[in-house]
Amino acid sequence: MADQEEGDLDVQLRLCAEQRARWLQANAAQDEVRERIAKLVAREQHHRRRAEAAAEELASCRSFWPSALWARWTGAAEQQAIAAKAVLEEARKECDGLDGQLAEAHAELDRHGATLRVLAGVPERHATLLRAKDAALRANGGELADRAEAAAAAIAELQREQQAVQRLLEHARSAEGSLENARDLLQGARHAGALDLLTNNVLLANAKFRTYDQARGAMLRAQQSMQRVVDDVGTEGEALGRIDIAGGLRLADILLDGLLVQMLTLSKIDNAADLVRDVLPKVRDMALGLERRLQELGRGRAAAESARIAWLESVSG
Repeated sequence: MADQEEGDLDVQLRLCAEQRARWLQANAAQDEVRERIAKLVAREQHHRRRAEAAAEELASCRSFWPSALWARWTGAAEQQAIAAKAVLEEARKECDGLDGQLAEAHAELDRHGATLRVLAGVPERHATLLRAKDAALRANGGELADRAEAAAAAIAELQREQQAVQRLLEHARSAEGSLENARDLLQGARHAGALDLLTNNVLLANAKFRTYDQARGAMLRAQQSMQRVVDDVGTEGEALGRIDIAGGLRLADILLDGLLVQMLTLSKIDNAADLVRDVLPKVRDMALGLERRLQELGRGRAAAESARIAWLESVSG
């Protein structure tokens, strides 16, 4: 009885796999058509702008502005009008052709959409059958069960690593944004401080102090984001997180001593700005490395899942 059920499951899965292949093909074709439509729309908008510009130029040739009257008197207006008409006609012809291509693309998109609607429940049914096949193989034990468990474990490990790298990337991007903000604020603080030193203006002094506080807050946020990177990945991440910042995680400390005399304060602002300039590209490099790693993990997980699905569809329990 169990063998018959297993045989029935194999047949159902095989048939559903064929339907899923049709669904995947229609889905990919739909994405391709949408991309084509986007390009056609961009081209059409370009030619419409050309047509509008040519129409305006043609209208200017017929205006009564002194420059247009002079152009008509010298004969230049005629040549200008001929060129504008040629561009206008060409642009309108291009738009007409693109309209036809867009209509065909939309009709093709509708056909793929109809196919996808017919096969709407196939992905869910296929996933259900795969789970049943996986459970049956594990229940039978033996080499096939071990292979099924190993494939699932490998995919789960890739998923966990993806999630960890995604968290790190979010913290790194947060730190990058805070450092960029701090860089801009420090530049403003430097200018405000220099003007205050020269003018001793109360309003400038207040603006300077306000900018100092904002810069300090931005660097504190960067420090917190980098600390989260360190906390998330342990020893290896700590080495990565510090990326040669001896104060990299302590940038905010530069401005935590209080405001001293103006010349000393300006010196501290310069030191802070130097550190931000040194750290920011390293944080960017770290974020780019994490993005690349995330893409690699995504491709690896997709390949592992495809291989597992193909194996479950082909193997007989």
